[in-house]
Amino acid sequence: MKFMGIHLFDFFRKYSWILGSLLLVYGLYIYLNDKTEFFSNKDDAYGIVYGVTSLRIVRYNGLLYKYKFRYKGKDFLGKTTKSYAGNFEKNIYYKVKFIPGNPKKNEISFENKYIQKIKLDNKGKVIDTIYFTVN
Repeated sequence: MKFMGIHLFDFFRKYSWILGSLLLVYGLYIYLNDKTEFFSNKDDAYGIVYGVTSLRIVRYNGLLYKYKFRYKGKDFLGKTTKSYAGNFEKNIYYKVKFIPGNPKKNEISFENKYIQKIKLDNKGKVIDTIYFTVN
């Protein structure tokens, strides 16, 4: 098939590097935009690891940590393959960073452990939730 006297196959073969470069630049733009948004518009919550799964993919052999956290009364889930040296204990929380406009974009940090303490009034209604660092 010819287009303006040039075979289409030859045209695409000759100029495919331009299309590839544009796709690479666009992908890089999307990636950097997401990272910039994440680090400039982030908020913190406390999440708990609810599952650890062994993960074996082509060149990766490690653990997949599943965690959940609450934001504005809704539960959100996350997954990470970050390394963690210790064992997970029951009722231990970790800090989760997320984008308030899109909490599905989140990241857990295993740097510190936290314990949750809930303050109740005389009628048993929750007044406040406080997180203390565990050594």
